[in-house]
Amino acid sequence: MAGEERNLTNRDDSRPVRVKVDNVKKIYNGRNGEMVALNGVTLDIHDNEFICVVGPSGCGKSTLLNIIAGLLEPTSGAVYCDGKEVKGTGTDRGVVFHQYVLFPWLTVKKIPVTKIEQMAGCLL
Repeated sequence: MAGEERNLTNRDDSRPVRVKVDNVKKIYNGRNGEMVALNGVTLDIHDNEFICVVGPSGCGKSTLLNIIAGLLEPTSGAVYCDGKEVKGTGTDRGVVFHQYVLFPWLTVKKIPVTKIEQMAGCLL
């Protein structure tokens, strides 16, 4: 995605746009200067539409998803969910991370019980 600008909008679709990525750029400043992760990505995701973001390692897939989730801010451009600009995380969006981030030593059955115990502050 960091190459040429791409416009992936379908202006003829009458379905509501749920997620709009509008000319999003993300540039990181590193030891060797600027590194362009996203270069003008424009994308509309319509109601009941399923999309896949594919590409080689390091092309900006996770960066784009993290911007949509509100975990990163774009250098320029904007992202909208149901017409509202994404400014940080929100309950209208969810994220599944690449790595295990919660209790990797517990089974799926035990995780909810552990969370309830933590929230209640007692042992069941």
